[in-house]
Amino acid sequence: MRLAAPASPDWSLLKMSSLYALIAALALVLAIVLSSAKGSQWHWSVNPGDDWNFSDSWASNATIGASALAAVFGSSDVVTAVGGEDATVAPLIVVASALALAAVTSAPLVVKVCTTGSKIWSVGIAVAAAITLWAAMFEGLVILRLAATLSLGGIEASATWLGIVLGALLAAYAWRSLHAIFAVGDSALDDRGFAPGTRRRAAIL
Repeated sequence: MRLAAPASPDWSLLKMSSLYALIAALALVLAIVLSSAKGSQWHWSVNPGDDWNFSDSWASNATIGASALAAVFGSSDVVTAVGGEDATVAPLIVVASALALAAVTSAPLVVKVCTTGSKIWSVGIAVAAAITLWAAMFEGLVILRLAATLSLGGIEASATWLGIVLGALLAAYAWRSLHAIFAVGDSALDDRGFAPGTRRRAAIL
């Protein structure tokens, strides 16, 4: 009697999710850059202040949604509870989370390389933002696509809508915050946290 070979994870899901996330992240950042340039708010270098840090001020906020999903569905106990002994789900979540973490960790290095004194090249921030957005979108997309295949008492049907809501919130945050960063320019912020010529607070960066 021959035992059936164990089911293997659908690794193509990672590939397609990565591609979709890459297209969406690049399109969003490019749209923000073009919008900033059109509105005369684009500066080739910015000085967001000594207290500003890409990891703490931007990346951590942009990845909140994906991190929350990973905390829930990335748990082996949760996956086993909703997916039974299906061994094809957990490996995909683990690999997706690892790749996303590596991307988020490397994004600040891009900003570091593009920093000269107190000034940061805006192109570096745009590239780092695209990497971070890709990581958040990729991880979230993988988890939500897998959640849609599990038996969650009917909740799995709402995975698509949850993805749309989280994606919209992420896009809105990126649009608002990156516009504010690019509008800062080389001038230091005043004592109220405003950049000259703009009413956008540094706190939203």
